[in-house]
Amino acid sequence: MTVWWESLTLLEKMAAGIACPATLILMIQIVMQLFGLDGGPGDGLDVDVDGDGIQDAGEHGDFGDSGVHIFTIRGFVTFFTIFGWSFLALSRSGASSSMSLLVGFVLGSCAMVITGFVIYWALKLQSDGTVNYSSALGMTGRVYIPIPPDRTGTGKVNVLIQERYCECDAVSDEEQLIETDCEVVIMGVTGRNTLIVRRKQPAKKA
Repeated sequence: MTVWWESLTLLEKMAAGIACPATLILMIQIVMQLFGLDGGPGDGLDVDVDGDGIQDAGEHGDFGDSGVHIFTIRGFVTFFTIFGWSFLALSRSGASSSMSLLVGFVLGSCAMVITGFVIYWALKLQSDGTVNYSSALGMTGRVYIPIPPDRTGTGKVNVLIQERYCECDAVSDEEQLIETDCEVVIMGVTGRNTLIVRRKQPAKKA
């Protein structure tokens, strides 16, 4: 292994340094997906508002056509995995560095796009009209991607819906950013697939 590593050029070492951890992360994601620990985002939620301040979802939610999301964590992990190994394989086979970079970038980009479509169609196949998203209202979730204040942007939360962990888009009416790993309460649903959340514990004032 040491001899092989020492035989690599600087660019090849950089490619291997990118590809190896990306491959490990990709494998972990696949294993988590197989065991239901890394659910995809839900789509297509219709809401009504009653007098108690918590919005109600329809009787059943479904995955709406929210489009294909290419630039995701899974997409970038796939890109770096394919890019790194493609560059390394081409470079070791005698191709020039510029050609290896170009082909690696193209293959990585194609893999990222394919990943986006695979996830999109997988979510469409999961949409059988049996998921009751109203069961998540009032439940506790955990922030995965920070949620900007005052609905100025969208973050993501992981929440248990009908014994399945789902990664859902989320917004907040709070005046401060809700950080990663912060516990939140699901207050309602807006649009087609976005949860409205608030902190489980009030933010500390500066």
